[in-house]
Amino acid sequence: MATVSESSSKAYAQAQFTTNVSIGVNAALGIVKFAAGIMGNSLAMIADAMHTLSDVIASVAVWVGFKVARQPADDAHPYGHGKAEQIAGKMVAIALFVVGIYIVWQGTAGIVGFARGMTELEPPRAMVLYAAFLSIVVKELNYQYQVRIGRRIGSVALVADAWHHRSDSFSSVGVAIGIAAAMLGGPRWHWADEAAALVVALLIIYMAWDIFKKAAAGLMDAQSSPVVREKIKTVVCGVEGVKDVEKIFARQSGLDLLIDIHVAVDENMTVRESHRIATQVKDRLIHDIPQVTHVLVHIEPYYAGDH
Repeated sequence: MATVSESSSKAYAQAQFTTNVSIGVNAALGIVKFAAGIMGNSLAMIADAMHTLSDVIASVAVWVGFKVARQPADDAHPYGHGKAEQIAGKMVAIALFVVGIYIVWQGTAGIVGFARGMTELEPPRAMVLYAAFLSIVVKELNYQYQVRIGRRIGSVALVADAWHHRSDSFSSVGVAIGIAAAMLGGPRWHWADEAAALVVALLIIYMAWDIFKKAAAGLMDAQSSPVVREKIKTVVCGVEGVKDVEKIFARQSGLDLLIDIHVAVDENMTVRESHRIATQVKDRLIHDIPQVTHVLVHIEPYYAGDH
């Protein structure tokens, strides 16, 4: 039965703390941007605020995912609860996608109405531009903080949530450009605010698709990268008595790495001796690769002519 390793437990705790910080920062920034968008007459800023507030929902989903994922394995879940982290990543993607589609609808309606002369668009006020600059700085700092921790502990959901912040920072740059054009370009450029909202939306949808694919790969038990498999092979080949490594199946479950491996040993070795080597392989992998929580070793006879 898989167990949550000490390193994974610490990583989950760190991830939850990082997510708490993200929730607080995004909630405060989203409220400021939403108020600025309404008072400053900017659809782009309102869209950007909705993007930021969706970060709060996404971060809450990630936090819940980490809380579930760090629970130890039980009879009903012998491989642990790690996939809750990847489920949280998919929830982030879905939230992003919904927000993106809504902003596309709003922005397109505004531009079409303006082009047909059916809608009179008012230019945004200066306060919106200040809010955009504030958002760029805060969100980029949030991204840098979260992505470094996410990559260090190997968390798909945390990195996905960090890119959510980076996309918000990028969208704020587009918003600032659109707002400036609408403010300075005169009546003919008032549509630029809505155009900036569309740019934000397309960026959100792209990020949603990318995050969804990565989370889905984890839920589908996609094979780990060649780099990870080569590291596993190097560790196993260092165990005395192992003649060869025939197959490696390694997959992520949250922050944990689950391994099924076929190793070849001397064909004349007794069952007791081969079992001892299998145990050493398991112990060595868990010791040398902190993310490993489950190892299933299958013993194969080693025939010199076949290898």
